[in-house]
Amino acid sequence: QQHCVSLRALGSQQHCVSLRALGSQQHCVSLPARGSSWMLTQKPVGTFQRVSVYSTELHRPGTGARREMVEVQQRSVMHRLWFERSLPPHLAGFVRGRAVAVDPEPHDDPLASAAEADGAIASSLIRYDAGAFDRMPRLRVVSRTGIGYDRVDISEATRRGIAICTAPDAPTVSTAEHTVALILAVAKRLDAAAAMLRRGPGDYFSHHGGVELAGRTLGVVGYGRIGARVAAMGSCLGMRVTVFDPQQHPNDPDIAVADTFDDLLAAADIVTLHVPLGDGTRHLLDETAFARMRPGAILVNTARGGLVDQEALLAALDSGHLRGAGLDVTDPEPLPPSHPLLNRENVVVTPHVASATIEGRDRLYEQAIRHALQVLDGGRPDSILNPEVLARSAEPTPGGVA
Repeated sequence: QQHCVSLRALGSQQHCVSLRALGSQQHCVSLPARGSSWMLTQKPVGTFQRVSVYSTELHRPGTGARREMVEVQQRSVMHRLWFERSLPPHLAGFVRGRAVAVDPEPHDDPLASAAEADGAIASSLIRYDAGAFDRMPRLRVVSRTGIGYDRVDISEATRRGIAICTAPDAPTVSTAEHTVALILAVAKRLDAAAAMLRRGPGDYFSHHGGVELAGRTLGVVGYGRIGARVAAMGSCLGMRVTVFDPQQHPNDPDIAVADTFDDLLAAADIVTLHVPLGDGTRHLLDETAFARMRPGAILVNTARGGLVDQEALLAALDSGHLRGAGLDVTDPEPLPPSHPLLNRENVVVTPHVASATIEGRDRLYEQAIRHALQVLDGGRPDSILNPEVLARSAEPTPGGVA
């Protein structure tokens, strides 16, 4: 049976402790004022969801006066975590005993079930702005199952005291491997080779247009966790690696550093993007940037679709200036089935699933849930974008489900 335990002050000296079974009568008893010569005898009643509850009998020696009370030894709160995508059943252990997992509504209004949420485990389907926050008045943390935060209004969240967390370590391995898979798929013309086979017998050997990667230059834009891993994997394939990142530089003598973005574009046979989307990076790859790329170059994007001007990309492909492209992210997502990028044998498009391997998905949920609970328990999460809000919410929110 579930019980709810609450504690509230009555003036300066007395407290009322309530113990009630959900759906039944509430019982309140008062502690005596300080200075009273009451003796007390205590015995445990039980523990309800990590809250230890004791029954205590007070009496005055020689008077026969008795008073019974209930004392809460340890306070605990079951937080409500709303999931933008339902928590997979095999990961329920991540919240068991600490939070109630709330699924999104299965219709066009997933936020309909989020009104009582203390925290949101956010994917990339919803924009977290003033409108969304208005519908979640108890919200104290948005924890992303990923590293990007372009779908979150951080300024508005900070104004409301809502912590924004990301899971920067979770997608690294899966996304880096997916990036290299796209590089290989486009360079080796795998889609085109499979299409030749589907068309029937032919001179496949003479018509195959794949190229080798060894000795070619891999240009990595952004040298964070994912970019650094892609650079290392490119080196293992025998590629020369050049990096452009104004904030981070590789500590590897075998990796070249481009002074400017234009220098990288001019040097690279394959350009791969690993930077966040913001006002300064939207359409980073536009008509001008494509013109600066080497003839026959390949573009790979596993970061954010808005980094690439897709009309300019199509023009560069149509003209033959680019050999091909590998995209895990697009703008919009998903692309409509009739979109011209989906009907080209020199373009491989996947539906933003680079991090969604079996292992990667589990890490994303685990880290996002851990960060949300760290905030709700009054701690400091491992990754937070607006740490200034923590001073406003140092104590766990009263209430919840015990």
